[in-house]
Amino acid sequence: MLRKGTSIALNDTLHHPSNGYRVLTTSGRPYSLWNLISAWLTQDALRARLSIHGKQEWSFEALMPTSPFHLRRTFASATARNLALMASRPKIPHDRTPPPFPCRLPKGPARMGLRLNKTNWQLGVMQGDPFGSNAPTAVDPILPLPGALRADPFPLRHAGADWLLFEEQLKGDRGRLRAARKSGTGWDLLPGQILDLPHHLSWPSTVEIGGRLHLLPETGEANEVALWESIEFPMRWKKTRVLLEGRHWHDPSLVKIGELWWLFVSAGGDYPLDHSSELHAFWCRDPLNEPLVPHALNPLSVSVAGSRPAGNPVVHDRTVVRPTQDCRAGYGTGVLLSLVDRLSSDDWSESVIKRINPPAGFQGIHTLNHLPGTGWIVDVV
Repeated sequence: MLRKGTSIALNDTLHHPSNGYRVLTTSGRPYSLWNLISAWLTQDALRARLSIHGKQEWSFEALMPTSPFHLRRTFASATARNLALMASRPKIPHDRTPPPFPCRLPKGPARMGLRLNKTNWQLGVMQGDPFGSNAPTAVDPILPLPGALRADPFPLRHAGADWLLFEEQLKGDRGRLRAARKSGTGWDLLPGQILDLPHHLSWPSTVEIGGRLHLLPETGEANEVALWESIEFPMRWKKTRVLLEGRHWHDPSLVKIGELWWLFVSAGGDYPLDHSSELHAFWCRDPLNEPLVPHALNPLSVSVAGSRPAGNPVVHDRTVVRPTQDCRAGYGTGVLLSLVDRLSSDDWSESVIKRINPPAGFQGIHTLNHLPGTGWIVDVV
């Protein structure tokens, strides 16, 4: 059985049953290179089955690359990840891999636009209510910077003012966190960056714990999820606690539901071309003083539709809704609104109630957060 993180070639993935497994199509036939090409042209995700003697067959899906030149490596990476899952768990129940949410998705060459523009993510305010429509009719830009990436917008109201924290990445650099303050109908960009650290930073989510504001950014390259307490908002923060270690965690979101704090996060990094496919949850009563407990069913989901967070959880009609990424047609191609039906230390169920498609003229959307008085702030490409 493959060790977690092991690199394997496509030919080894498909054509060497002596490795102890076979990769099959969903109909049970041996998977081939033509199946990969056909899937890229006609389907919205890479789907296959793993067959190992003496074990029940394991169905899996993988992120659909926007470029066909990434098909071979992505599929090999997905196979390695699922072999590792098979080795560590007896079975992933079918109801923890939610069925794809029905909608029309771009296929084949229609996905190439996202790849060509992947560094041009920009911020904007959505026109319309995401709970009332399938797509924003338009997006009014915020702090446009042509040729650069500005994404992962997290607005908040703090000390009587409205703020926007976001990721910025210029061509060829590793990315940083920036802050802007709302002024009238516009935004004033503050000089400097948040958390000058020697690795990539993104996803500047904030959460109030015990009356103090904390930052919960993505610091996957450091293989940790950490809380940073605000010392002098928005530029000075102090690391107060490391919540998770050991993996390249994507897009952590921390929310209090009832008496418990819940951390939802997507696991990645071990298989970089097959990210955004596993949802993990952890819980505790006090995130500043208690260790997080892994959910009994981790990973909760092994689907590219809804496993990776896409913004802070919100309360809608007295129920918790999590914005999540829909990566079936490629990374960043849509956002799902996932309703939390059941959640306890040993039980979990979600149902998708809406898909947010990119507005006309754009190929992608992957973050959605609300600011009272302003509306829904998103990133688009």
